[in-house]
Amino acid sequence: MEYIGYAGLFFKTLLFPFLSSERRQEIQKARLKKLVAHTKACSPFFAKLYKDIGEDFKLGDLPVTTKPMMMENFDDWVTDRTVTLDGIREFMKDKGNIGQSSFGKYLAAETSGSTGYPAVMLQDKRAKKVSTVTTFLRALGLRFPIVCVCVDDEFGLFNGFVRMNTAKYPVLKHFVRIVNAKKSFEQTVNEFNRIKPKTLIGYPGTLELLTDMVYEGKLNIKPSLVIASGEHLSESTRKKLTDAFGCPVRSIYGCTEGGSMAIECRMNHLHVNYDWCILEPVDENHKPVPSGQMSDSVLLTNLSNFVQPVIRYEVTDRVTVHDEACPCGKKGLWIEVEGRTSDVIYFDHGEKRIGVAPMSLYDVIEVVPGVKNFQVILHPGNRVELRLVHMTDADRMQTFENVKKALTGYLHKLGVIDVSVYLSDGLPERNKRSGKFKQIYQVNE
Repeated sequence: MEYIGYAGLFFKTLLFPFLSSERRQEIQKARLKKLVAHTKACSPFFAKLYKDIGEDFKLGDLPVTTKPMMMENFDDWVTDRTVTLDGIREFMKDKGNIGQSSFGKYLAAETSGSTGYPAVMLQDKRAKKVSTVTTFLRALGLRFPIVCVCVDDEFGLFNGFVRMNTAKYPVLKHFVRIVNAKKSFEQTVNEFNRIKPKTLIGYPGTLELLTDMVYEGKLNIKPSLVIASGEHLSESTRKKLTDAFGCPVRSIYGCTEGGSMAIECRMNHLHVNYDWCILEPVDENHKPVPSGQMSDSVLLTNLSNFVQPVIRYEVTDRVTVHDEACPCGKKGLWIEVEGRTSDVIYFDHGEKRIGVAPMSLYDVIEVVPGVKNFQVILHPGNRVELRLVHMTDADRMQTFENVKKALTGYLHKLGVIDVSVYLSDGLPERNKRSGKFKQIYQVNE
């Protein structure tokens, strides 16, 4: 694998959007061929999967892969033969290792995603550099200081990046900071007022709750950019954030497996980073869907990760690809993403209501042992319905009790004391009308 430095990567990333369509496709194909050749040579799993794949192949010739497939064959999937899943799991037991190099080389991150299957992802030097450069160059610019509201005590990708880079370059602590999303809003507001960020990053639901603090005069910051990531940014939430902070609000579409895959322009259109990732919208049979039609899922190919290949890997988001020109002037296709949607939910507390960001609850529940997938519905009277799918080797009732304990404990810290959590007989399901899947939402009966 050839060395790629920050300076060269910066120049290539800056230049790529201005190249002709033919030249951009040539670069993408060349990177795909290098990735496939390396993967086939160094991964026992892919050596078998690609045994009939020659040098002159098309993307559609490569078999589709999935998260369960990856995790079930992890040790043979990775291209570094010294890496094992047991070794990574042992490494990740210690929260002090967040942002540290696993096996002395790789950044480790964990996600379960909307499918519920927990996944461990490793980022090699190339993938880390690509993610850093594309995000800063195409999304953030040089608006410092940057503050990200996320869970800082878990092996999240962005959290790991920030910790690793600030440990290596301590001066970065003055420019990029993490604020724990699990803190109370009073603590969060105090940190923001002290740091006074120019760029604010977080889950849409978490950021939306901060707007109340602006109107109450408690949050006194003037960011020049707000970035929403991690879940769907609705137009109503975008308007609330724009009105409260008086600056542009943009969205980044990404995941742990692919990093920053698409970034919004001034027209609020998500332009794919096609120099380093390929997105294929497909139907339920993994067949391509035409432009303008919503897919059932999307196949992701990450062209930068050579240690844990992500090639035609199914991501369960639903996307619509547009081939019409974007008024912003950027070349190439742009997409709309349905993805995982959730609502900010409000618990009753005397005469007032306490808002809770959906991704905060998601982060609390997803790490509970035995949880494979779930859905949370808040009913009147602070009654929380949990639709649970448990791992095959876990006890359903014990898993529920563990989720209940974690959930009520977190809500108590936020001041929600009078709450009941019960286990539903039903399973997580999409809305029968819209077909959308909401992981966490509220109903008014």
